[in-house]
Amino acid sequence: MKKLITLLAFMTVFMGAKAAEATIYTKDYSTATSFDFWKGDFSNASVSVTDGLLVITNTAVQAETYTLQLHIGEGITTQEGNKYIVKIDYKAAIESVEGSNSIAWVALGDWGKSQTNYWVPLTQSDDFQTLTLEFNGDGDGFKYSGSTNFVMWQSGKIVGTIYIKKVEVIEISPDPDPVWTDIIVNGDMEGESAECFYSKEQGVGGPYLAPILEGVGKDGSKGVKVESYNDPSDDWDTQFFIRLPYQLPAGTKYKVSFDYKATKEGAFQTQAHAEPTDYIDWHGIGEGTFTTQWKTFEGRGTISSDQSTDQKKMQTIAFNLGLNKVATKFYFDNIKFEIDEEVANTLTPNPKENPATYPDPITSMAVVGTFPGCSWDFTNAWAMTQSADDEAEWTFSKVVDVEAMTYEYKVAANSSWSRYVLPSGDNATLEFGTEDRPAGKYNLTFTANVKKHTLTLDAEEIFTLTVAGDNTTLFGTAWAPTETANDLTKQEDGTYSITFENKALEGDVKYKIVKNHSWDDKAWPSQDRVISISMPGTYDITINFDYATKAVSEVMAVYKGISDAGYATYCSPYDLNFVGTGVQAYIAKVEEGNVVNFYEVYNAQAGTGLLLKAAEGSYKLKMESITGEDATDATGNALEGVLTNTEVPAGSFVLMAGTPNNQGTGFYKTKNVFTVGANTAYIKALPNEARTFIGFGDNTTTAIEGVATVKENNGEIYNLQGQRVVKAQKGLYIVNGKKVLVK
Repeated sequence: MKKLITLLAFMTVFMGAKAAEATIYTKDYSTATSFDFWKGDFSNASVSVTDGLLVITNTAVQAETYTLQLHIGEGITTQEGNKYIVKIDYKAAIESVEGSNSIAWVALGDWGKSQTNYWVPLTQSDDFQTLTLEFNGDGDGFKYSGSTNFVMWQSGKIVGTIYIKKVEVIEISPDPDPVWTDIIVNGDMEGESAECFYSKEQGVGGPYLAPILEGVGKDGSKGVKVESYNDPSDDWDTQFFIRLPYQLPAGTKYKVSFDYKATKEGAFQTQAHAEPTDYIDWHGIGEGTFTTQWKTFEGRGTISSDQSTDQKKMQTIAFNLGLNKVATKFYFDNIKFEIDEEVANTLTPNPKENPATYPDPITSMAVVGTFPGCSWDFTNAWAMTQSADDEAEWTFSKVVDVEAMTYEYKVAANSSWSRYVLPSGDNATLEFGTEDRPAGKYNLTFTANVKKHTLTLDAEEIFTLTVAGDNTTLFGTAWAPTETANDLTKQEDGTYSITFENKALEGDVKYKIVKNHSWDDKAWPSQDRVISISMPGTYDITINFDYATKAVSEVMAVYKGISDAGYATYCSPYDLNFVGTGVQAYIAKVEEGNVVNFYEVYNAQAGTGLLLKAAEGSYKLKMESITGEDATDATGNALEGVLTNTEVPAGSFVLMAGTPNNQGTGFYKTKNVFTVGANTAYIKALPNEARTFIGFGDNTTTAIEGVATVKENNGEIYNLQGQRVVKAQKGLYIVNGKKVLVK
C-alpha cells in the first residue's frame, strides 16, 4: 500500500528545477444539487447530494471493495510527466467494516489507461478532515496526457455513511514557469474592443460581440453582462465566450483568471470550441460557482489533444450559463489568458471576419397578419404591451369579428423584420369556421416571450346565451330569443346558468338555449328540453348549460309552507334533500305496545309519507335524485303518503292543529271516512287502538299514554330531575327539550 502523505510533504523543488504548481480542478459539492457523475451498479447502498455534501451510504458489506464505486470528480486534464495531488475533504460515520481497517480505494486516471491508485484508511470523525494523495506514476510523473480523467472512489467493505464536501486536483509541473504573456485584447474592459468576448442569449441569439457596459464591472468599472432566462431547454442556451486571438495547438500551457459574479448563486461549466458555438470537447478550463459577490477564478493547465485536434484547433472557451434554470444576470471583468511568450511568438493571429454585433434592445413588439384591422404593414400592426413582472413577455388583446377562414400572423420587434420575429419560420395560423371554433366575435389574446421564443394565441369566443321557452311565467314572452332578462351568466367553472325564483308552475315546461339572441344561430338541445312539473306549486329553477359539451341540466327546489302549528305532513312526487333547508323531516314507525316513534331523516324518495317540523314560514326543499345507499330506508313507515286528494278509512290518524278536546297539534283519529288533501300523509289505523290522539310531547301534559316519542338524531336525554342519562328506560324523559314517554 502506498504511503498516505500530506501536502506539506511537497516542496517547490521538483526534478532539480523550480516547479510550477496550480489548482487545475475543483468540485465543490456545497453548490451542487444532484449527483451527475458516473457510478456503478450496486445494491444496499445509495449515492446522493444532500445539504451541499456528497453522501455515500452503504448498509451492508459488499462482495468486493469495487462493488461500490463512483466518480467523485470528472473532466480532469492531465499532462504526461507532471505530478498531481488530489485533496478530498471528508468525514465518516462508520458502523462496521470487513477486517480490521476501514479501507477505501482512490484512483486518478481514465478508463483503459494506467491509473495511479491508493488504498486509504478512513478515520471516523464528526469533523471534516482532508485526504491528500500524490499521483506521480513511478516517481517520474503521470503516465499520459488527457482531458477525460476522473477521481474514482471505492468503499464496498465499509458499512456506514461517508460525506464528501470538496475534491481538488493540484498540478505540479517539473518545468519551471515560462515567461507568461497575456493574449487577451482589452481584458480589463476599459477600452472599446470586444473582439475577444462573445455572448449568446435566449431571445437575442448569437453569438454576438458582447457589449462592454459602463458600471457592470468590478468596482463600478466597465464589464460584460450576459443574461439567462427561466427554464432553458439546455445548459448551453445561454453562453459567454472568450475567443482568443490565436488557435492554440495541443500541448500549450496556459494560465487563466477573471473576476465574476451573478445576481443568483449557481454554477458554470466550460467547453473547448474552435469558433464560438463550434464545439470541440466538453472539457474547457474547468467549472466554478457564482455568488452575488465578486470573486476571482484562477486556473492553469495544458491544452490536450482532445481539446485541440488536427481537424479543429481550440481558440474559444465557452461558458455554459444555463445550469441554474432561473433567470440570472452574469458579470465578467479583468479577463486574462496567459501562455508561454515563446509559444505566442510562433502563433499567427486568426481574427474573426465580420463578427456580428450585439443587436439593439427590444423596445417594442407588434402583431402583424391577416386578422381584420391588422396587416403585414407595421403601420397597421397591433402594438403589444410589455409585462411589468417579466420584461421578456409581451401581450396584446383585441375583440374582432372573424370569418370562416384561416388567418395568418407573426409578432415582430422594433417594427422591423430583421431584429426579432416569432415564429422564425412559417407564419402561425388559426382556423375559424369549424365546429369547435365557429366564425363570429372573439377576444384574441397574443402572448410572446422573447426569452423562451414562444408565441401563443388564445381565441375566446364572445357570445350571448339565452333561454327561450313556452312558459310565460318563467320566460315572459314565449319562445323569445331576444329576451335579455333570460340571458345566462358565465360561472367560474366556465359553464353558464340562470335562476328563476318563486315561480308558480304546473305542467310541462319546454325550452332551448339560444346563441346570440337569434334562431338563425345555434340552439340546444336539438329537441326541446322538457321539465316535468308533477305537482302544481311554487318552484326555484336553475338552468345550467355547458357550452363546451352542449349539455343542459336543471337544479330545482319546491316551496313548502309550514303553519304556526309548526308541523305539516307531506308527500312529494320528487326525491327531496332536507339538509340545510331549515326543515326537519320524519318518518313514523309503530313499535311495541302501539307506540308511534318518529325518526328524523335527511332525504326521502318520491312518494314517502313525511312529518315536517319547522317554524312558521315558506321553505325551499331541494329536489335531488336519491338512489342506492344514499336513500333513506323507509321500510315500515307508518305515514302513508298520498299525491292526490284521497279518502282514508275511519280509524286513521290525520294531522290537525288545536281541537278537538284542545289536545293541541297532533294526529287525531277519524270517526268516519275522511278525505286528506293531495301531497299530504296520514297514519293508518292501528289495530286494537283505543287512543284518539297521538301528540308530540310538547303540547300534551295529560293523557300521557297518548304521547308519541320523537327521536331526533344525536338528542341528549335527561330524566325529570335534570340528570343526563345514556339510555332511556321506561318512563318520562326530556329529549331535545321535549317531554317523551318510553314504554
